[in-house]
Amino acid sequence: MGGKKLKSEITEEKFVCSYKKHYEQLFYFAYAFVNDRETCRDILSNVFEMMWAKRSTLREETITSFLYSCVRNRCMDFLRHDQAARNYVGFLESATDYNDSMSMEEHEHRLEMIAQAVAELPDRTRYILEQCYFEHKKYAEVAESLSVTRDAVKKQISKALSILRQKLNVINF
Repeated sequence: MGGKKLKSEITEEKFVCSYKKHYEQLFYFAYAFVNDRETCRDILSNVFEMMWAKRSTLREETITSFLYSCVRNRCMDFLRHDQAARNYVGFLESATDYNDSMSMEEHEHRLEMIAQAVAELPDRTRYILEQCYFEHKKYAEVAESLSVTRDAVKKQISKALSILRQKLNVINF
């Protein structure tokens, strides 16, 4: 067999050792990006879960760079999503703000259109949107209550925002 050494799988012991060795440093690395402790914990949990899932393909000497790359990428994903959510919230706030240039009927019509667009979302998508944006729950809380992953909640929020953006842009808010 040509003397080529096979990669050894990351064992549970090596995984735990890596976790203990890197967790605190990775936490502060993530915190420098997102500035939210709970989000950092969620990101690290996700990254270590990914590391465990990929343990058969990882090499021991690349674990540190793998972890830092994954944390950085997850932070960037979070910030992109967070910016999109802020843009959406800003859009809704401007769409629902009453100002002197519009009649009360026009304002009420806008609110009705938004409520109708939300009501037309698929049930699960609407529920997740309502929990995250109207009840101000964290993605992790909603995921736990539905027994799904945090990523599944994120995907449903993206889906909801995309549908609402399309429906509400057609109305020319």
